[in-house]
Amino acid sequence: MSRKASLLDYAQVLTVWKKKIIVNFFIVCLVAAGISLIIPKTYRSYAVILPSGSSSNLMSNLGSLMSDLPAGIGMMGGLSGMTGETGTYLAIINSRSVKDTLIDRFNLMERYKTKTRMEARKILSTNLSVNLNDEGTLSLSIAAKTGYFSFGDADQPTKRLTRDMAKVVLEQLERIHQKLKVERAKNNREFIETRYNKNLSDLQIAENELNAFQKEYGAIALPEQTEAQIEAVARLRAMLISKQIELELLEKYYDQTHPDLQRTRDEFDELQKKYQDFFDSKTLSANEDSVDIFLPINELPDIGLKYARLYREVMIQQKIQEIILPLYEQAKIQEAKQMPAIQVIDPPILPERKESPKRSFIVIIAGLLTLLFVLMLDYLYVQLAILKVDKPDDYTKLKDLSNDLFSFRK
Repeated sequence: MSRKASLLDYAQVLTVWKKKIIVNFFIVCLVAAGISLIIPKTYRSYAVILPSGSSSNLMSNLGSLMSDLPAGIGMMGGLSGMTGETGTYLAIINSRSVKDTLIDRFNLMERYKTKTRMEARKILSTNLSVNLNDEGTLSLSIAAKTGYFSFGDADQPTKRLTRDMAKVVLEQLERIHQKLKVERAKNNREFIETRYNKNLSDLQIAENELNAFQKEYGAIALPEQTEAQIEAVARLRAMLISKQIELELLEKYYDQTHPDLQRTRDEFDELQKKYQDFFDSKTLSANEDSVDIFLPINELPDIGLKYARLYREVMIQQKIQEIILPLYEQAKIQEAKQMPAIQVIDPPILPERKESPKRSFIVIIAGLLTLLFVLMLDYLYVQLAILKVDKPDDYTKLKDLSNDLFSFRK
C-alpha cells in the first residue's frame, strides 16, 4: 500500500532547494524588470470637451411658440427634447474621415507597419478612446507607443505625437461639426421658407375668398347683420299684422271702392311684399350694382356656416403665419451666424507619465509565477520519490517514457 505525501515532505524539499529558489526568484524578477525597461512604453494624452447645449433649436422655439396656444393645442411634448450633440460628437470622432486624416497627417501606416488603411484604422481605434462622463462632458484620449530601448528624452517624440493627434481630432471635430451645423441650418431655412411662402399663398387665397363672399352677400359683420335683420323682420311683421287688423276693420265699414280702404290695402300689400323680400334671395340680389345689408332669412344658416368656415380659414392661416414667421427669421439667423461648435474644457497636453507597461506589476507577476512554478516542481518531485519507493516498476516505465519524449535521438 502506497503512502501519501505530507506537508512535511513538501517542506523538506523546499528547505533543500531554498538557496536555488531565492536565487532564481531574484533572477526572474530582475529579468522581468529589465524586460519592462526595454519594451515599448505607451503614452496617452487627454482632453475634455463640453457638448454645446446652447445652440438654438428650431423645434424648441416651435414648442415655446405653441405654448401660447389654447390648452390641448400647444401640448406637443417632445418638441424641445435633446439636441443629440453628444451622439453627434461620438459619431464624428469615430468616423472614417477623422481616422484617415490622422493616418495621413502622422504617417500611421508606416508607424503601425500596416499595408492597408483598414488595418491602420483598426489599430488606431484601439488607441483612440472617447468616454461620456457623469457630468455630461466627453473625455477624449489617444495613445501611442515608443520603440524598444526608449529612455529619457527619447520618449518626447511619442509624447508630442499623442498631444498633436488629440489636437487634430479636436480640429476635425470642430470642422465637421460646423459643416453639419451649417448644412442643417440651411436645410431648416429652406424647409421653413417653403412652408412660409405656402402660408402666404394660402392666407391670400383665404382672404380673397372671404372678400368675395362679403361682396356677394354684403356680409361685412355677419353676427351684427343677422341680429339687425331679425329685429327688422320682427318690426315689419308687427307693422304687417297691425296694418292687417286696420284693413279688416275698414272692410267692415267701407265698400271696396272707398279711398281709405284702397290706400290701406296698398299699404298692406307693400308691407307684405317687403316682408316676403326678407325670405327671397332673388329679390335681395336683384340689383347687382348695390349691396343690401339684409340677407335672405331662409339662407342665413347656410350663409352663416359658409362665412364661419371662410373666416376660420383666414384665422388659421394668420395663426400659422404668427408661428412660422419667427421660425423663418430664426432659421435665417442660424444659417448666417458662425459660432464655435465645441467647447474645450481641458486641451490636450504632453503626458507626464506613461500608461504602460507597469513595471511593478510585471515584476510582481513574474515573482508569483516563479513561486507557483517552484511549488509545482516540489509537488512533482515528492510524488516521484514516493512512486520510486512504492512502485519501482512504474517509476522505471515513467522514466523511460520521459526519456523517449525528450530525446531527439532515433
